[in-house]
Amino acid sequence: MRPVPVDQDQRTAAVFERERNVVIQAGAGTGKTSTLVRRLVQLVAPEEHGQSDVEPLSMRRIAAITFTRRAAGELSLRIREELLKGLTDPDVTDQRRDLLRGALADLDTAYVGTIHSFADRLLRMKPVESRLSPKYEVVEDEQELCDETYQLLLRGVEQQTLTDSLVGSGVESMADEATQTVTDALRGGILAETRDTGFAPQLGLDALVAGFIGHRDVPPVQIDAPDPDLESTRFCMQEFIDLVEPLSADSEIGAWLKDMSRRMAGWMTETDPIVLFGEIGPRLKNRQSQRSTKKDECGGDKDVWRVWNALIKGEKNRDAGDTPLAEDLTAEVRTWLGRRLVRLSPVVIA
Repeated sequence: MRPVPVDQDQRTAAVFERERNVVIQAGAGTGKTSTLVRRLVQLVAPEEHGQSDVEPLSMRRIAAITFTRRAAGELSLRIREELLKGLTDPDVTDQRRDLLRGALADLDTAYVGTIHSFADRLLRMKPVESRLSPKYEVVEDEQELCDETYQLLLRGVEQQTLTDSLVGSGVESMADEATQTVTDALRGGILAETRDTGFAPQLGLDALVAGFIGHRDVPPVQIDAPDPDLESTRFCMQEFIDLVEPLSADSEIGAWLKDMSRRMAGWMTETDPIVLFGEIGPRLKNRQSQRSTKKDECGGDKDVWRVWNALIKGEKNRDAGDTPLAEDLTAEVRTWLGRRLVRLSPVVIA
């Protein structure tokens, strides 16, 4: 026989509680479904012991909702088994036997299914209130919806017609901002569509749109996206230039650092943050993705290796606790563009 759980009193209380809602939180395989089934059966066919004043519910009033069809099928089977188990109890009273038989006969009239089909059932019962045609179809795979939404967004941006697409949505005033954001993101090198590299995919704007759609019930918080502090970016670029200036260009990493230093000297007067985003970030990411060692790529040059670690790890030449210089170089423009991209959410949903 199975040992009695240490929380048996709480389980029993959950089964017989009638005055309050009950929430059960527990790990997998600990008996949540069993407790739920027992509670449901006690609702429609209460035991006389300690419940003489409890009015039984009709099985037709029961709604047992799960998230997957498989779980719904299992739950329905478990309810049927529990009702049959009650009927085979030699000590069951005639009154409870009648209730169990009635519940078993009406089991198919109870709603035991997924949250999606439950919502579908309500909407079809109330088409006028829900403002939906009773002929609507449920989308099982939302990828087609995501693709269509993305194409509409992209077309509206390219043809400058996004305002027309958003008429009546309540977010028409965000059309120009959204158009500029998408344009800047593409100009800054963000992919239009996700690219499969064989390893981790390189996500594009289509993935962002799909994310907004998938989380439309809990949209991201909208915050302002003020212009980035490019003086902070220039300060970090000057720090990089100063670190690289005394280095030799004889090694692979040394030559790359020297090249980046020359480029940054030219970017010091750049006022377009998208240019900085598109130039600095991708070059750093591409170099970081390649193998780099002190012996080989740095040619054994300890000064080059020290600056490389400062760039990538924030070690050995910057103040303790500093973030890698590579992150500081792009922090302002990344945060600025990231906030602007998040502000696309209500436009995408509309």
